[in-house]
Amino acid sequence: MTSYAAAGIRLRIHALGNLAGDQAARVLRQAGVPRGSATIDHLMLLDPATADAVAASGATVSYQPGFLPRYGKMLTGSRADRYCTVFGGRMLADTGCPLVISSDHPSGPLDPLGNLRAAVDRHIGNGQALQPDQALTQQEAIRAATVTAAASLGLPGGGLAAGQPADLVVCTGHPFAPGTRIAQTWIAGQQVWPLQAGEHKP
Repeated sequence: MTSYAAAGIRLRIHALGNLAGDQAARVLRQAGVPRGSATIDHLMLLDPATADAVAASGATVSYQPGFLPRYGKMLTGSRADRYCTVFGGRMLADTGCPLVISSDHPSGPLDPLGNLRAAVDRHIGNGQALQPDQALTQQEAIRAATVTAAASLGLPGGGLAAGQPADLVVCTGHPFAPGTRIAQTWIAGQQVWPLQAGEHKP
């Protein structure tokens, strides 16, 4: 693990539960992996001690709030929410842990706006929100999907400023409004979706 990190290869560790998250954080610390050089994926179930351990390891966490509408009822049905925090975005953010929103598609929904909204509203159906105290603010959710996500991949920027990569989407309205859709996708300053007449994918 240390050799991979020294070679500039970003480490990614999948950890679904709090025990696995604690183990991942402990291994990263024991191996002396530099802060910011690893990502722990998922952390579906958390407790405060695990969140603190992950933050102390210096790892970024890539989590998938978009799983909440799909698996939230299953988790509440198994009573996991009585013993652990489910997709604890607020818990992780409050520890200072760099937080990234990802889809884990095809296991989770691909729609980036749906993932943003789930991080904020935490709906699991029938108007029910699962552990709403774990919600991110809209600004935190957007940052987790853009600036922090770019930094976790060693990419520059993630914001809108001169000299930044011109990767962006154009929405039909406010990104957190239920009816809003993505109208255009641009990569490196070129519109790649929807394709204009006569254009081809690069």
